[in-house]
Amino acid sequence: MRKSSFQMNDPVLLNVVFKVNNDFEASDSVLNLVISDAKDISYHAENVANVSYSVRVFDENFESGAPFFIEVSYSAVFSWSDLEADEVETLLNHNAPAILLGYVRPLIAHLSSNAGFPPLHLPLLNLQDDE
Repeated sequence: MRKSSFQMNDPVLLNVVFKVNNDFEASDSVLNLVISDAKDISYHAENVANVSYSVRVFDENFESGAPFFIEVSYSAVFSWSDLEADEVETLLNHNAPAILLGYVRPLIAHLSSNAGFPPLHLPLLNLQDDE
């Protein structure tokens, strides 16, 4: 095993929004899990870029009858060396968000369980389809 040419500094939690739907009534019906995400890439230097990645679960206005709304955003600076431009684009657009999702996922489970709900474990997400 060797060190990758694509590296990340320590990720930073940018934003957390958690709202409970006080009108939510638990039932035996299955909730439709609605997940959306967003990423932002900003280049700082020739081989350095900041990637911010946000995940939203359910809708903020509770129109779907969801028990809560969560939005979590993380950011990190990524750097690379000896990579082709197309490799860098793939790494920044797909791999970086997937790495940051690893920090978002447990926070969502923790927040939902601390609010008295079963922990929400996000399903595996295919970030290759985002374009």
